[in-house]
Amino acid sequence: MNTKIESLKRAVHSMLNDVVERAYKHMINYPQENDALNRLASNANETMHELLDKIDSQNINTLEPNQLNKNLHLISKELNSKSLEYLSQLQDLQRKAFRTREGL
Repeated sequence: MNTKIESLKRAVHSMLNDVVERAYKHMINYPQENDALNRLASNANETMHELLDKIDSQNINTLEPNQLNKNLHLISKELNSKSLEYLSQLQDLQRKAFRTREGL
């Protein structure tokens, strides 16, 4: 198996599982945010599976090395974008919970 593919798969798992884990930790402390946090965790999990499917669909035997690298780079950019999007949503929920708790 191509080491670039394996590295990207590990990055997908790591980054998106981090989002899911943070969402569930926040949910423990702020159960009133359950619906939004469950949606966030579900979206991150769905994205993880979609990106892993995209990675698995890369046929290293038929693609030119440059095309494979380009495809993996695009998947990596999508991973970074989605991960930051989900972390931003989580931060918004955390700020909202803090303001509510502090009565602001």
